[in-house]
Amino acid sequence: MMTNIEAAERKSRARAIVFLLMAIALIAATWMNSNDTGEQPVRLGTWLAMVALVALNLTPFAMRRARAPLASLLNDETTQVHRQQSFGAGFWASLAASASLAIVASAVPITALFAVKVVIAAAMVAALVSFAVQELRAAR
Repeated sequence: MMTNIEAAERKSRARAIVFLLMAIALIAATWMNSNDTGEQPVRLGTWLAMVALVALNLTPFAMRRARAPLASLLNDETTQVHRQQSFGAGFWASLAASASLAIVASAVPITALFAVKVVIAAAMVAALVSFAVQELRAAR
C-alpha cells in the first residue's frame, strides 16, 4: 500500500505534467482564436473559461478537493514558494508581452482583443511552465 507521502509525490509529478499540457493547450487555443474579432462570443467565452480554469489550478484552492492529509502534503512550503515564483514569472512575461505588442502595434495595427489574449496567454503559460519545471526539479 502506498503511503501518503508517496501518493503526494506521485500526484505532484502528475500535476506538473498536467500543467505543461495545459500550457500547450492554452498556446494552441490562443493561436487558433488569434483571428477572432469578438464577433463569436462563444469562442471567446470558451477561451476565457479555459483561462479561468487554468488560473484556478495555479492557486492553492485547487488542492482543497484532495483528501486533507494529501492536500497539506501537496501544498507544502516548497510548493508555496514555487507557486509564488511562478506568479512572478507570469508577471514578467505579461510585461514582456505588453512591451512587445506595443512595438508591433506601432508598425502593424492589432486589435485590443488580440493584444489582451496574447498578454494573458503569455502570463499564464509562463506561470504554468515555471511552476511545473520547479515541481519536477524538486521531485528528483
